[in-house]
Amino acid sequence: MNKIPYQKVKYRELKDISDLAVAVKCYNGSEAILPKSQIIEHQFEDALLVPCWLVERKDIQAANQKFWRERRS
Repeated sequence: MNKIPYQKVKYRELKDISDLAVAVKCYNGSEAILPKSQIIEHQFEDALLVPCWLVERKDIQAANQKFWRERRS
């Protein structure tokens, strides 16, 4: 099993901008464009699971807690 760490990103607004990407606006005002192939939508809240490496590259608000999930293929 090959798992990678994700962080939860709570969003105020989520928009599809193409077949490959979404625009995310967080509660602190930070915004980013994220590839759909890398994110996992959270089932119960207005949140996404985003790989930690992508959170580090984008200036978006994310929880410190890490969630380990299977690598997406």
